[in-house]
Amino acid sequence: MKLISTLLGLGLSLLPMLLPGAENERPLARFGIVSDVHYAAYQSPQKHPNYRASLQKMREFVKNMNQEKVDFVVELGDYVGRGGPSREMVLEWLTTVEAEYGRFQGPRYHVLGNHDMAPLDKETYLRQVENTGIPYGHSYYYFYFGGIQFIVLDTDYRRDGTSYGDGRPWKETFIPAKQLSWLKRTLASHSGKSIIFMHQPLYDEGADGNVENSREVRKVLEESGKVLAVINGHYHEGVGKRINGIYYYNMRSMLNSPAENSYALMEVLPDYSIRIRGFGKIRSCVLSPDGGSQEKSADSRK
Repeated sequence: MKLISTLLGLGLSLLPMLLPGAENERPLARFGIVSDVHYAAYQSPQKHPNYRASLQKMREFVKNMNQEKVDFVVELGDYVGRGGPSREMVLEWLTTVEAEYGRFQGPRYHVLGNHDMAPLDKETYLRQVENTGIPYGHSYYYFYFGGIQFIVLDTDYRRDGTSYGDGRPWKETFIPAKQLSWLKRTLASHSGKSIIFMHQPLYDEGADGNVENSREVRKVLEESGKVLAVINGHYHEGVGKRINGIYYYNMRSMLNSPAENSYALMEVLPDYSIRIRGFGKIRSCVLSPDGGSQEKSADSRK
């Protein structure tokens, strides 16, 4: 494993990487990405100021991505707050934040997070959101842009294969055999490169919230020889690793600060490096195919 992270306080933060000469290359795909929005209009806002602030931050993200004319946007799960006083109120929060996200003038996609399933179930949640061009009810799916295959995985399962939902405990995190078989077939069906989106991470065995069968999942990704990166949320401070030629990039949460935002614009370049332009708390960097890395200066943050 090649660790590309440093411990900062209680969380982890990705060290930026710079690939010389990449600045002027026309990308194959450009997309906006945000994670762990956790929007909630709690009755006691003074106790939860960050949750309410996420709506304005989402508005800023969408406005900026429209101005940048990115190809699509992705949110990586934990879209709504950490549960609520009632199912009806959580649905109201979901409808509100989805309306803001829906202002993006292009395709948009969602990843299921663990907090999205408290107190909702997958069927109810998926009825309230739009994944452009994806039939209703699919919690894991794929789409193409610029010759790249983008795959969304669903990590909201327990060890026995049952789904999270309706407030049932979700401490176990697992990708069931059925989804793993689908992943193998999906990767095999495409001759080009792939990028994976998911909520819980694959890189930190034994850590709370990490996918428990992550070694098995990583083996599928590695044997395909096609995966450029796995991009996930869940850990709010952000972290990164490179394992056997695949980058595992953890997006920083939008929730962390009531005042400062966190989101990114990512570009896949012709040499398959991934240029990340960070906004707010996220630092800009480039993930290079050969694993080379160099820290950018602090003023590279947008």
